[in-house]
Amino acid sequence: MKTRLGLSIAMGTMLLAGCAGAPSTPADQNTADGTYAAFTTILQASEDAAPELCLGGVMESYPPQCGGPEVIGLDWEDVADVETASGVTWGTGWVVGSYDSEAGAFTLTEPVSQTPPGGVEVRDELGVVDFAPLCDDPYRGGDESFDASTTEAMEAQNELTERAAALEGYITLYVSDGSSEFNVLVQGDAEAAHTQLREVWPGWLCVATGEGAAEADVLAAQEAVHAELGEVVLGSGGGGTDGVFEVTVIIADEATTQAVLDAVEPWLSPDQVRVSGILQPVS
Repeated sequence: MKTRLGLSIAMGTMLLAGCAGAPSTPADQNTADGTYAAFTTILQASEDAAPELCLGGVMESYPPQCGGPEVIGLDWEDVADVETASGVTWGTGWVVGSYDSEAGAFTLTEPVSQTPPGGVEVRDELGVVDFAPLCDDPYRGGDESFDASTTEAMEAQNELTERAAALEGYITLYVSDGSSEFNVLVQGDAEAAHTQLREVWPGWLCVATGEGAAEADVLAAQEAVHAELGEVVLGSGGGGTDGVFEVTVIIADEATTQAVLDAVEPWLSPDQVRVSGILQPVS
């Protein structure tokens, strides 16, 4: 995937369960079978505490803080970058083992390693996105000499983002250059939306029709999925560059994926939802 400097300005609120305890499970989900792997932080909050996998994110304090399923069978000597401060021990690496969703425990079947196990697809955890322009004529109806670095321009940018978010069927807004190349996706009439946005923004602007979910629907779906699935959902968010509602769970098995789709059904279609699991099955 091509990498560009970009930023999603207006997206559904990103919710993270960064310091969750032992995760709950959907009512119809049984203990997960099989072997799973993940590259993650492992943290032991005190000498008497059990080590845990930081599947939902880490608070970047010193020492760091997080919570997650207990790790069974850990030997800290296998963790290459292990560090201890203020009684907290932590480190990172690939963990391989079985996950018991009812007990909230991950049992290692291999030593922690810096090398991914065979049979696991190594993913780009940074989520690098192509912030490509949505049109070839971004100054159409505007002013190519417009200076986007002035105080007046900053005020106009604020008006642009507010006006865009108020559009009927608004999906998302992102910038292609990290600062002033604004791209707006809407459901329906992109030309009408372009005309409205030109009333407040004369600079670089592309407006297009997309298939993604409207921001209002994403926010409603987000609230529902966190309420219905609880700590199974490690994080969620919408917007981005395509308006797809992203849901991160512990294991994206059939039962959990269906539970997500059922929770968001009043607002989103299945093709507007992407469910991904932190623990990946080892083939």
